[in-house]
Amino acid sequence: MNRSSGLLSPRGQVLMFAALALLAFTAFPFAWMASTALKPSHEIFVTPPTLWPTHVTLDNLSRLFAETRFLTYFRNSLTVSFATVGLTLLVSVPAAYGLTRFRFHGRETVAGLILFTYMFAPIMIIIPFYVAMRFLGLANTHLGLILAYTAFCLPFSLWLLRTFFQSIPLETKRRLGSTAAVCRRLSMSSCRSHCPAWSRPAPSPSFLPGTTTSSRACCLAPMR
Repeated sequence: MNRSSGLLSPRGQVLMFAALALLAFTAFPFAWMASTALKPSHEIFVTPPTLWPTHVTLDNLSRLFAETRFLTYFRNSLTVSFATVGLTLLVSVPAAYGLTRFRFHGRETVAGLILFTYMFAPIMIIIPFYVAMRFLGLANTHLGLILAYTAFCLPFSLWLLRTFFQSIPLETKRRLGSTAAVCRRLSMSSCRSHCPAWSRPAPSPSFLPGTTTSSRACCLAPMR
């Protein structure tokens, strides 16, 4: 049976319909945001609401750049996100490789403690983190926020990368060459595990006193 006939089968049609329904459900909020951005102010609050704008306008976008510091906020988001990913990988890749390939006393205990630390909600350690950042003079700085996100992302990254290394046989490692080559290949594939630095701004309001923050990292207020 070829692929086209498989898609035309009843099971294939059901799967295709389910995939399209999931796609529409996922894409609808983005379509609604784009539609709202192109509507005049009076049209946004009409009842019943409409998906497509009756009168398309770019005033909202012009006000975004003219009346806010959106580009600064977005630049802060990119800086913090990429720096967090880089620092997390710099620490987690060799640590996960050591926990996987080297045998030493207490290795599994250390691995279990790493997973155990990920069970704590970030909000539980916000105050100690803030006190430490104030003591080190890192409050309201990029570096302070990067270190905070790295601390939150590191346990999950270590555990995930350890699983990656465990799935690679030693023969594959020898065929790839040096340990550094394996680390580089897996580092590229593990970048997708570090989304919290972009989408979870839990510590932001605490480490940026006196600034305006939103519910997304892309709206971090200007930092020095």
